[in-house]
Amino acid sequence: MTTIFIRAVVTAVAVALAALIAWGCISLRSRTYVIAAALTCFTLVMAACGFSFQSRTLNVGMIFGAVAGYAYLSFASFALRPKALGIATGAALTAPLILAVFSLPVTGLGIMFILDDMAAPYRTEQVRDGIVCRTKEIGNAASGDGVQVELIRPVLRFARRTLYTHAVLYTDTTSRDPCADAYASLKSARR
Repeated sequence: MTTIFIRAVVTAVAVALAALIAWGCISLRSRTYVIAAALTCFTLVMAACGFSFQSRTLNVGMIFGAVAGYAYLSFASFALRPKALGIATGAALTAPLILAVFSLPVTGLGIMFILDDMAAPYRTEQVRDGIVCRTKEIGNAASGDGVQVELIRPVLRFARRTLYTHAVLYTDTTSRDPCADAYASLKSARR
């Protein structure tokens, strides 16, 4: 149901935007604003609904595109009239970008750990109802060892929807089949 709704909304927005551009109702500058806002909103809605692309490169590209679109809109808001409104709006919208740039040295270490953890290969298996279970060994010297379990449903050939994510640390009582446990947890959560 959610997939059909998102497809309908994205299609309606794309058709409306194409019609406005074709009829000349939107100028070139306005088109760039609309495209930047659409890219930013599309990325946020897809992430909030749990959708992502199969390709990590495409996912990272969408994130960089959304950040670039947000930066473009936030810096363009300084041109709003009256001048006081433009300065206030521009400062408020640019503040998260400035904080992100100043926090990069600190977050760089976290990004390094995330990218290192992404290098671990996934093991996939088909569960039931078209759901795919992906497991990946996690952990390093600073944390405990375990397995990350993801239940995903392929939407199209290039996209997927994450239904359930859980990390299980290895103990003496760890189950031998984390995919079956994750599927049971997913089914019990839907009731």
